[in-house]
Amino acid sequence: MKESIFELLIKTAKLALETEDIPVAAIVINQDNKITGVGFNTRNKEQNIACHAEINAINQAIKNSGVINLSGYKIISTLEPCEMCYGAIKQAKIKEINFILSNAKYGINNIYSINDIDIKIVKIGNIQQQNNYQELLETFFKNKR
Repeated sequence: MKESIFELLIKTAKLALETEDIPVAAIVINQDNKITGVGFNTRNKEQNIACHAEINAINQAIKNSGVINLSGYKIISTLEPCEMCYGAIKQAKIKEINFILSNAKYGINNIYSINDIDIKIVKIGNIQQQNNYQELLETFFKNKR
């Protein structure tokens, strides 16, 4: 993954910390490799269970592009999407999901059989990027306890 995309994701994820949301960020990239949507968790801030990073990024991409069918787009997230976000990704017809860190508790790879998934799901990011992001999450949860 390009370092600039990684840096944007981490910078965006940190915005969630201001409202004690879990620091997760996502970006949506169109077929021309341009970022059309950026989102981070705002669940606590908005008091809305659906305000996950991926859904916020998809909503912004739809607003910015003027279309609801994002079939030529891909989404990149700091954390493997949950079942709810996977549903939103499917509804938007995004065919590729990239993520930095696996989500052992809620990640879609732990919920669905490989036969249920008809889109490409790719774990990205090098070990250093994964470790940097994992440290951000661990610090968040340590501070919550």
